Amino acid sequence: MAAFRAAVAAGAHAIETDLHLSRDGVPVLSHLDDDAQELVDAIRDTVAQVPVPAHSRWTWEQRIVLGCWNATTIKACQRSLPAFRLAHIGVSLSYATHFRETLDGGQSPLQGGGRLALNMALPLLVRPVFGARFMRRHRGPLYTWTVNNPRWMRWCIRRGDLIDGVVTDDPRLYLELCQQQQQQQQQQQQQQQQQEVADYGSGGDGGGDGGRGGAKGRGRGGTGVVDSWGEWGAAAADVAVKNVLMVLIFWFFSYVRPKLDRMDGAGRAKKQC
Repeated sequence: MAAFRAAVAAGAHAIETDLHLSRDGVPVLSHLDDDAQELVDAIRDTVAQVPVPAHSRWTWEQRIVLGCWNATTIKACQRSLPAFRLAHIGVSLSYATHFRETLDGGQSPLQGGGRLALNMALPLLVRPVFGARFMRRHRGPLYTWTVNNPRWMRWCIRRGDLIDGVVTDDPRLYLELCQQQQQQQQQQQQQQQQQEVADYGSGGDGGGDGGRGGAKGRGRGGTGVVDSWGEWGAAAADVAVKNVLMVLIFWFFSYVRPKLDRMDGAGRAKKQC
């Protein structure tokens, strides 16, 4: 609870945690496996016992998002908590695509026609070509975890039109970087307006240099990740290693300890990427 209070004090817009069912049927904060249906039923019963604050404009259905790793958990949520919003927590782009295609107007649409949110591991979204294409194609809310490095925080902030939020252990730093980005954008807009006024007053002289300067600035900060070839190499290696880790995690829970089932009842996803 101290961590939750600190997150709220830092300005976090939401809090993410993991739940586990104790032997006497009480949901507790823990990162362990449970029977999905029993856990969801316990969450339902617990939420029903907690009244919505009188001053709140939002119901629990509007405030809580249920994060689900696999189809079993999603189905349990659809049975016991159908009015609550769902998010798939993903370590595979193809596995997440399966849920997006099935739940967003597919064979098992969400109640009220809502869209499935996706909370994807950051290395998957950073992946060249595939990550960008995945982000552009997803029409529902898109979040990413766990973003603690300032370099990747800036990367997410620059893609605010595609990424709706990040899961981080340092919300204060993330919000500070968001404010810095907003200030930089305001300064750039002011400089651009001043340049346009100057160009208009001088009949267009010097406009070429200003244009090239702006293009250079965008080129240098286009990714929002690196400022040198050395940093680029380190960032590329970091992304490659973590993507390999994601593939291994997905493979392990698909074949060694099968848990990543599909909405159509199959036990494994078709692809591993």
